[in-house]
Amino acid sequence: MEFGVRCAPCHGADGRSPTDIGRWMFSRAADLGSPRVQAYPDEQLFWIIKPVIRLTGMPGFGKSMPEEQIWHLVNYVRRIGASASKS
Repeated sequence: MEFGVRCAPCHGADGRSPTDIGRWMFSRAADLGSPRVQAYPDEQLFWIIKPVIRLTGMPGFGKSMPEEQIWHLVNYVRRIGASASKS
């Protein structure tokens, strides 16, 4: 899945535990299951993932992924939040 290749190197395999790379970024890679991230509307998550965010370590995926795959990542982030709320 795209998450394991594109997101896990910074956000961690579970999306909740930033790796050493993610902890050293400015700003730090987010815990994707956190209430702060889960409060974003789906459209905002899409626009966080798609473009390059200047002056951060967050790469943009809009040029390398079709929009449909970006929406799949948004849905995956939602599943991370759902599993976090069950813990």
